[in-house]
Amino acid sequence: MTEWADEYDVVVVGSGMAGCCAALAADAAGLSAVVVEKADKAGGGTTYSYGGLWLGTNHLQEEAGLADTREDTMAYMRHLGGGYQVDSHQEVYIDQSPRALRYFTELGVPFQLVRGLPDHYHGHAPGSRVEGRMVETALISGEELGDWQDKVLVSPELPMGATFEEAIAWGGIGNARNFDPELMTERHAKDLRGFGSGLAANLIKLLLDHSVPIELSTGVAELVREEGRVVGVVTADGRRVRGRRGVVLAGGGYESNPELIDRFEDITGWISMFPDTLTGDPLLMATGLGAGLHVIRRHMALFLGFPMPGDGPDAKPFLRLAGIQELSKPHTLVVNQDGERFADESYFQSMLDALRDFDVWEHTYRNQPCYLVFDSGYTEHYSFGGYEVGVVPDWVERADSLEELAGRLGVAPGGLVASVDRLNAFAETGVDEDFHRGEAPWAQYYTGDLTRSNPNLGPVGKPPFYGIELRPSGLSSAGLMTDTDARVLTARKEPIEGLYASGNCAAFVDYGAGYQAGYSLCRAMTFSLLAVEHMVREAS
Repeated sequence: MTEWADEYDVVVVGSGMAGCCAALAADAAGLSAVVVEKADKAGGGTTYSYGGLWLGTNHLQEEAGLADTREDTMAYMRHLGGGYQVDSHQEVYIDQSPRALRYFTELGVPFQLVRGLPDHYHGHAPGSRVEGRMVETALISGEELGDWQDKVLVSPELPMGATFEEAIAWGGIGNARNFDPELMTERHAKDLRGFGSGLAANLIKLLLDHSVPIELSTGVAELVREEGRVVGVVTADGRRVRGRRGVVLAGGGYESNPELIDRFEDITGWISMFPDTLTGDPLLMATGLGAGLHVIRRHMALFLGFPMPGDGPDAKPFLRLAGIQELSKPHTLVVNQDGERFADESYFQSMLDALRDFDVWEHTYRNQPCYLVFDSGYTEHYSFGGYEVGVVPDWVERADSLEELAGRLGVAPGGLVASVDRLNAFAETGVDEDFHRGEAPWAQYYTGDLTRSNPNLGPVGKPPFYGIELRPSGLSSAGLMTDTDARVLTARKEPIEGLYASGNCAAFVDYGAGYQAGYSLCRAMTFSLLAVEHMVREAS
């Protein structure tokens, strides 16, 4: 028999949305729980997200007088799934996520609707809604965390002190100059946190309030199985921690593990958009016990961005996601090495297939690498990389002519000049005849200037010109196979007793190929609750 250093009913691996919800649900059910976190700060990949949860027929939507139906929610999710979803899991998500939202609301998570934001990114899809399906948490001051104020991650990219709804109403995150400077100064002084950082802080505060232990800098090296059942974990320092009812793997995907990215993703040049601790440990440990993996092909949770240095001498670089910031604004274009545009820049999902376009003769991707090009018309009105309007850092290539800029980027000069000339002609008419830029309603919300005939289209002709290589990133396409109770399954679909997975380490079978902002966090909340409820049923 194993000798245990510590014993709990539930051991939760990871302190993001999935892990916090599993621990909160366990505590509410009268079970003892511990959260073990590999990083030296809590919050995981959740803190780097926008913090939204997407779900239909929810109680906040109903209280606001916004109509929705299960049938319309199903139609929308079937559209996004593209045939890659597992129907049973998707139906559980649809039916159980509203209950999970109410459950955690009653536990004290301050959820609120995001008003004014349609189903994105597919407002044209059957069953879509203008608003009501996106939920976020209220702002929270880091001071409310007490001694944990500096122990919870804060996104290096997203502005603190604003909610998702406010950022949209103020013209989008890329329009920070529209934010009230006096208000933002006041909020920053109070360390008010929103987006994913605020969501994580709200959840961790509840765990602290309920005295649920969170162990930082505690990686898990392996799972312990006795008589066919997972009964605990071995930490990286050799300590054995028992989970009498089960172990919940909630440590995120493998987005920061180059080897697993090469193994499972069909894209080159990947840079992680998450903390560097998300290296796929749950997948590696579970597959060591025979767990099966499921890969979502045509996965649309793929984004373009550019690496930025951190703020401060000890800060780590991070990836700035440009798809709903720089790329959606006018006076920009994205080109390949031939200097050619290849998609609607303002609607990043339209670029996904083009990024995967493989030239079978040259055996290279036609549109990788690719480059963002913009001019002074952009910098006079919009922020680049979150800097003050008009400021472009010196690590961005610049030149007084497009030909010179092309040379600096390694792009065909003639192709770039021709692409800019054609784009500028479209800007005059307001119609992009090649890729229909600016026609997607969702993209228009991120420009901050809906008075223009085409908010996302503007000429590129005012020197100096700027350019930077864009790199792909996203969510893991592969994850652990689970059943609808979040139990980890073998490749033969047999449950590994005592082992559960929730969040990004579990395969995205509940929504398939499509990507909808708010899915990953909401599924984490939902299936973490279902995992704990299964433990309770099993024990009784």
